[in-house]
Amino acid sequence: MTETGPSPIFVVGIDPGTRLCGFATLRINSEPGFHPAPGQVSLADIRDSTDVIKLPDRKELAVRLAELHDEIEIRLDAVLPGVPVAAIVIEDPRDFPGIAQRHGDPRKSKGPGNAVRTSVSTHVTVGAGFGICLAVAHRSVDTWARDTTRLVTVPSQKWWPRGGSRKMKHDAALDHLRTRWPCLGKQPDDVVAAAGVALWWYVHQHLTEKG
Repeated sequence: MTETGPSPIFVVGIDPGTRLCGFATLRINSEPGFHPAPGQVSLADIRDSTDVIKLPDRKELAVRLAELHDEIEIRLDAVLPGVPVAAIVIEDPRDFPGIAQRHGDPRKSKGPGNAVRTSVSTHVTVGAGFGICLAVAHRSVDTWARDTTRLVTVPSQKWWPRGGSRKMKHDAALDHLRTRWPCLGKQPDDVVAAAGVALWWYVHQHLTEKG
C-alpha cells in the first residue's frame, strides 16, 4: 500500500497597491497544526496565479483602480475554480507607518501644509486599492467558493516579520522571507510580500487551532 501525505492546502495572498500589486498563490503540503518546512511551500503551478500587477503611474487613479479590479478578477477566476483555496488573505496596508514620511516630508515641502496633504492623499490611494481588492475577492468567493474559502484581511503591522523585539525594515523583511522559503528566492518584492501575508495566516490559523 502506498502512503500518501496530507492533501495540499492552497492559500492566495494579495499585497494591494495602485502602482504595483502583489498576487501569490501558495501550495502548502504540511500537516495541520505544524509550521510548514521550507520544502513544503511552493508557488502553485497555475497560469496567472502568481504575478505583480503593474499599473502605470501616468494614468489617473480612477483608471488604475478599474484596471486593478479587472486584473485581480482575472487571477482569482483562474485559481478558484480549479483548486480548493482555503483562504484569500489580503494585507490591509492603511496602518503601515512611514507613508507620510515617504510621500511628504515637512522639511522638504514648499508649503507648510504640503506634507499633510500628500499624506492624506496617499492614505486615500492606498485605502482605495485595498478596497478594490477586497470587493473583487468577495465577488469571486461568492461565485466560486462560498462554502470552502475564507476571506481574511490582516493589518500590515500584525504580520510583518520581526527581528528580535522590533519589526524588520522593509528590505530585511523581504530578504528574511526569501531565505526562509526558497520558492520565493527569485520572486519580486510585491510577490514576496503577498506570499508573506498568506504564510502568516496559514501558520497563525493552524497554531490557533492546535493550541
